[in-house]
Amino acid sequence: MQRTQRLRIAAMLILGHAYLPAIAQTSAACASSSPLQRVPLVELYTSEGCSSCPPAEAWLAEVAPRYRGKIVALAWHVDYWDQLGWRDPYANKRFTARQRELAQQNRSRSIYTPGLFINGIEFGPDASPESFHGLIQRWQTRNSDYQLHLSWQTPHQATIKIQPVTTGQITPSNPPLVHLVLFQSDLQQTISQGENRGRTLTHHYVVRHWFEPQRLEQATLTRTIQLNDALLSPLAATTSPYGLAAFLQDPVSGQILQSWSQTVCSRKGT
Repeated sequence: MQRTQRLRIAAMLILGHAYLPAIAQTSAACASSSPLQRVPLVELYTSEGCSSCPPAEAWLAEVAPRYRGKIVALAWHVDYWDQLGWRDPYANKRFTARQRELAQQNRSRSIYTPGLFINGIEFGPDASPESFHGLIQRWQTRNSDYQLHLSWQTPHQATIKIQPVTTGQITPSNPPLVHLVLFQSDLQQTISQGENRGRTLTHHYVVRHWFEPQRLEQATLTRTIQLNDALLSPLAATTSPYGLAAFLQDPVSGQILQSWSQTVCSRKGT
């Protein structure tokens, strides 16, 4: 978590958006399905206590709309900055544990912010914007064994359906893990302590809740998520949009097999 290393990552990320092509905007809908190709999962590990993180978050906010329908972006706020002057209200020790697990799978000796992983592969401080763009393109040329369908019935209820593209994709001894997260964008926070003291930060694609992963034991899976008061109240405390993201992960290699996300259509009734 050396400061010079974090600054190099942030500088690289800021410059990266110049190399990313714009794509057509998709219309708002309450339901959508992943394509037959793999949709890369872009995970940013960040903290409000880290002065190098706001530029990286700004980069993610710039990149994700340009790749709408082509990537799934998530910002995981970690808690290892919380003892250094400012407690991040979005941080969670489980998110830190996920970053540490990904780092171990990438044979990294330490974790730091901002930290970026693409389909479980660490995008390190020495990587270039061109390599980021190339990595996304390479993943998008690979077919996925699974298709994900996400839909919101109401602002309180969403459904995920997972189907294999062809038969025989589920191996009983090594079924993939199904991860579901609630995320929220356009969140603002004024920081009164720590490295970002005096700044008002805007966050996007913030993971607000990570449901307990489950194994995909059968060929298909349909799961309905009902947002109870404990889950819905933090989301409804602001007018910021929220959504559901899903990704399938190989439990051994950590590789992301498919990912998809869907923002809620309307905030009415929350």
